[in-house]
Amino acid sequence: MTIEIATAQQNAELTAFFEQFEFEDLIKFKIKRPHGFFAPYQFLGFPFETLILRGKKGECLACVTFLYPQLFHPINKQPIKMALAIDLRVLPTRQATLGWHQNFVPVLEDIKSRHHIQYFVSLLSRSDRKVLNTFLRAHPFRREVPRYHLYQNMELVSVHGFLPMSQIRLKNVEARPAHEQDWEAIDVFLQKLPKKNLEDIFSSQDLKRKLEHYQLSLKHLWVARSLKSGEVFGFLVQFPARKTQDYIPLSYQMRAHNFRQFLKFGNLFNWTHKLTKPKSRTAQELPLEFDHLIHIHVQHADIFQMLLQSIWRTLGPYHFLVYLRNNLDYHLNLGRGIIHASLPYDLFLIQLPRETSFEISFSHLAIPIHSHLCF
Repeated sequence: MTIEIATAQQNAELTAFFEQFEFEDLIKFKIKRPHGFFAPYQFLGFPFETLILRGKKGECLACVTFLYPQLFHPINKQPIKMALAIDLRVLPTRQATLGWHQNFVPVLEDIKSRHHIQYFVSLLSRSDRKVLNTFLRAHPFRREVPRYHLYQNMELVSVHGFLPMSQIRLKNVEARPAHEQDWEAIDVFLQKLPKKNLEDIFSSQDLKRKLEHYQLSLKHLWVARSLKSGEVFGFLVQFPARKTQDYIPLSYQMRAHNFRQFLKFGNLFNWTHKLTKPKSRTAQELPLEFDHLIHIHVQHADIFQMLLQSIWRTLGPYHFLVYLRNNLDYHLNLGRGIIHASLPYDLFLIQLPRETSFEISFSHLAIPIHSHLCF
């Protein structure tokens, strides 16, 4: 078996390999990448590389992508060399599973030496028992396997509607898409923010560059601002999930089915939006319609809720909103009357077996992860 770094010429092969996998939780679904296999990583603009495990006949047995986010310590502005392991796909065969376990540690050691990586990070779903058992179970010390250290608990939250009593109205505060004249106020707001996260946005210029790379306009940047002074109290970026990949629901388990029926009922009163019908009902692969919320910076939970309400009014009848939150970020908690669902995730730091010590230089800081990297 051999490990190789994927190139653009292997886009079709990797897309076909990636799209054959199905995921089963409350919703059984699969992911399609009509814009190409590398589209979700290119969207972020960070360096990345995809590694392929090939069998004796050259067939693809497994693949994984390592993303190298350019994050900085918010106090001293020192760069943090980090590698985020995402989108691991391994064929359910003994040959593929054994081959991946034998090559995983050498792959990490090679990446660490080539990119001078300080920390390896991985985001795992707490509801996927098979994955947790594979990676986190205890192993004999004589086996050279990576150790996983829990760093922070996270939740993937989906917002599906608002009951009438949940509507928040703050006097002299409006939430709307940004205008050109808001950049200066955004800059002032960013300077006032508490330093509690590893960051890649320190100024309005950084945010402008992000939007340009994402190919998003100002209508995707939402701000909450004072009607009197123009002061900004928070902002976030909204982008359609289908810009990078499609999520196809194949079937709903009973709890998810009941939730979908409740959303249909709430839609009669304009409280909620419907969920896409599964393939098991329509015999068609219709993608879920939702938007990701990223780069969320707010001063208060009420400000965040105002932004959510304003975005909600612009969405289509089958659209909902998704964001990933650190469980210690109380500003992103949702109030009563907001109809939502959540999936638990854990962020782990990976320690190589030959590392005798494991020190973290940013132990009090959260690591920002975008919600579209969860699957």
